[in-house]
Amino acid sequence: MNKAIKEFLEANTLKRRHIVRCGFELETQHTECNEKTVDDDAVSEAISGEVDAWMNSNVSRRLAEFISQSTMDSIRDEVRDDIEQNFDTSEYERSDNESIQDEIGNHNVEVVDDSSVSGVEIRTIGGLSYLDFVSALRDSFKLEHRIDKACSFHIHLSLPEVQHSYGERFQLALVEYLVESIPRLPDNVQKRFQSATSNQYIRGITSSREKYSFVNAHSLNTWEFRCFGNVKSVSEGIACLNIAIDAMAYAYACVKQGRPLMTDSFDGDIKFLLHGCLERLEPLSQRLRRIRKLTKNGRTA
Repeated sequence: MNKAIKEFLEANTLKRRHIVRCGFELETQHTECNEKTVDDDAVSEAISGEVDAWMNSNVSRRLAEFISQSTMDSIRDEVRDDIEQNFDTSEYERSDNESIQDEIGNHNVEVVDDSSVSGVEIRTIGGLSYLDFVSALRDSFKLEHRIDKACSFHIHLSLPEVQHSYGERFQLALVEYLVESIPRLPDNVQKRFQSATSNQYIRGITSSREKYSFVNAHSLNTWEFRCFGNVKSVSEGIACLNIAIDAMAYAYACVKQGRPLMTDSFDGDIKFLLHGCLERLEPLSQRLRRIRKLTKNGRTA
């Protein structure tokens, strides 16, 4: 077994938190001080394009045959004035990400645009220590954010000097632990889990080869926990991080130490089983016991 993995498995909960390297991506619908600004250069270029298009039209060319160049220049100015007065600049608005980043004031954080939400994405840079992760998250929540179930809170985890590789059993172990831990999740995150089956990000619940999965084997050599979201405070984010770290320990124990998965003795459709847990916010072990009891009595869940 890899020495770093062995150390991680033998460590207690507190020490594990100081071994891992982690990061996050926090999506928002709106952030305090996130006023939209218009890209004036882009607007000016677009208006000039419309003016040129009109001046090159058949109507304009016919006019040029009968009037002087100075008159045509005056017409161009009037056309530009008219277009400017009626021009829709909404497509050229952009978030003032720099002002948000300055307000956060943490060198481990950057603010970027994200087309999946109406606000911005706040994300960490590189693999951080547990304490730096918490500090970056705390600074990010110095601002007020509008966040809903459509806003993901992705967590990236890795172990130093460990090159992860895709493994279905490892990934299923991660998902098992996350589903088993539903009662530990903040209420807001539980709501996100409950709506998972109708959201596109959950398409590959048991396959990390699909980007939009519960957990993704990321090309940056991290395991990306895409299942968390609707995180509205520092404490909720830390709760998700701690569960993700515990899930890593469980998965390594199952794969490297031969610990059985909860679903090893289940003969049915595992994806259907997990979806049922999410829809009912029911821990995996509890649902498995109920299914086995019903099966024993000749009934179905």
